[in-house]
Amino acid sequence: MIFKNIYYKPLLLILVLAVIFSCSKSDMISNLAFQKTLLGGKGTYLNTQRVWKIDSMAVNDSVIILTNAQKLFTKTYLSDGTFYDKDGVAGKWDISTLDNLKEYLYDTNGRYLFDSLSYHIDLISSTKFICTLNSSKKIKYSYVIAN
Repeated sequence: MIFKNIYYKPLLLILVLAVIFSCSKSDMISNLAFQKTLLGGKGTYLNTQRVWKIDSMAVNDSVIILTNAQKLFTKTYLSDGTFYDKDGVAGKWDISTLDNLKEYLYDTNGRYLFDSLSYHIDLISSTKFICTLNSSKKIKYSYVIAN
C-alpha cells in the first residue's frame, strides 16, 4: 500500500502539470485594439464592418430633436480603416491613441477634403457608441448598433 501511494502522488502531480501547461492560451489584445474592433469589426468572416445608427445628438449640452429623416442616418466603419455614411461622405478612420478617433474625409475623386475631424470617444461598447467632435462647439453624437 505504501509503495502505491509513493508512485501515485508524483504521477498525479505530473498529470496535473501537463494539463495546465498544455492548454492553449489566447493572447490578450490591447485596449486600443479592442476599441478598433468594437468600432469597425475584427476583419474576419462576417465581422468586417459595423453599421452605427444615430440615436441622439447634442450641441453645447443642448439636446437636438432629430427628425424622422435624421434618425435614418447611419455611419459604417469597416475593419480596413475606411468608413462611409448614408449622406455619401467617405474616408479613412483611425484610433491612434485610446479614446481619440480621427476621420480623414475625401471627395468623390479620392482627394482629402479636410486634414481630419477629431472625436473624443466617450463610450464604446458592442451596442453603443458615443463621441464628441473636437471643435469650437461641443457636438456629441450617440449611435446604436444597426447590424
